[in-house]
Amino acid sequence: MFSRKYIENLLRESIIEVTGIKDIDSTACLIGKELPIAPASFLDIFALLEKKSCINVYKVFEYNTAQVMTISNLTEAFYNIAYENKL
Repeated sequence: MFSRKYIENLLRESIIEVTGIKDIDSTACLIGKELPIAPASFLDIFALLEKKSCINVYKVFEYNTAQVMTISNLTEAFYNIAYENKL
């Protein structure tokens, strides 16, 4: 089973690998004007995260709104998906 910290680290590593952006506050909106992340970059970020973890990360949008788009909220949502699938 993945820990929340492990999932958060994978998410942060994926964001860095795709965008080069480091040191993002865990509550900052990832799709807002605060950060220069192009919306299309999330396809690559999520694909990379899914490849590294085997978590069906796109499932996060079945039950969440855009409010999920913070590192903290995504970590929790991905953790719940992993827990459901016993990863």
